[in-house]
Amino acid sequence: MDPTIRLRDAAAADLDALQRFVAALSPHTRRQRFFVPLAELPAPLARALQVSDPAHRFVLAESPQAAPGEILGWGLLVADPSGAQGELALVVGDRWQGRGLGRRLLVRLLGHARAAGLREAVIETLRSNQAMRALARRCGFQLQHHPEDAALLLGRRALAAAG
Repeated sequence: MDPTIRLRDAAAADLDALQRFVAALSPHTRRQRFFVPLAELPAPLARALQVSDPAHRFVLAESPQAAPGEILGWGLLVADPSGAQGELALVVGDRWQGRGLGRRLLVRLLGHARAAGLREAVIETLRSNQAMRALARRCGFQLQHHPEDAALLLGRRALAAAG
């Protein structure tokens, strides 16, 4: 893993860069993350970032080796209204895949989930997404059939209290 890559929480000012990041992803990578090859960040996520919705935590990966303002990867934690569970999602830019960045993003998101007092983290991934399946298992998620979509797997992981 490149030690110059830095992770940071995103702010509303990052929305344009995040939109450019999503648009620059290959259709395959967009489908792996969003399950459809959409061309921009879904409107509810864009709104959540714009208004700094406390239920949403956005994490960005950047590097001085990349173009100024270029996002290398992006992670998201969405806490459910009960505060018991958080859904995690991430995507790494095509040129940066296979370098350990996904693991760093997922570990950071798990830390945010623990710090928020959530008891469980969940992920959804396409059955065909071998990289995400392997990463989820390495990070302690138990994968199972998704109850609502046969093309997806549902991953669950208990979270220890922050301390």
